Amino acid sequence: IVGRRGKILQMVGYAGFAGTIGGQSLLFAKSAMELIKDAFRGSDAFWHIQTYIIIGLMAGCLLMQITFLNDGLKNFDSLYVIPVYESYWIIAGVLGGLVYFGEMEALDSQQRHMFLLGIAITFTGLFVLTRKDSSLNSNDKGEYIEVTNIEPNEETSSSSTRQRRPNLEKSSSRD
Repeated sequence: IVGRRGKILQMVGYAGFAGTIGGQSLLFAKSAMELIKDAFRGSDAFWHIQTYIIIGLMAGCLLMQITFLNDGLKNFDSLYVIPVYESYWIIAGVLGGLVYFGEMEALDSQQRHMFLLGIAITFTGLFVLTRKDSSLNSNDKGEYIEVTNIEPNEETSSSSTRQRRPNLEKSSSRD
């Protein structure tokens, strides 16, 4: 897929994957902390391979999360990447916690419907955000500030030292 739709899908892919993996890292972090807390209470948690697997998965998720988030921010505008990332991170963390810790059964019908409504509102907001008529690609802006013609500042210059003030002008080309 090329064009604007392709850019949107690619941006959501980077940010959404980073957020989902970040949400899962919360589960591994909570599990690791519970195991460490139990170990300080006399448990033999560090004698089991599962403890090290959980800690390794947590570290792996954190590395993947930051890698994909950085790639998304490198290629796309942060005004789009960060809201998508945060939305996926929160939803994945909450959903993962509800399932992993068995809290889904404790929700009554109204709470489940409100939770689903919250997710629907979040995704609707993301849809509206990505439909805005502006470029997703941070590299398409084409403008930057160029420092040229450094001239002495008469107000602050003295005989012993001269401070220079840059002349800032906008340029639309990258030389």
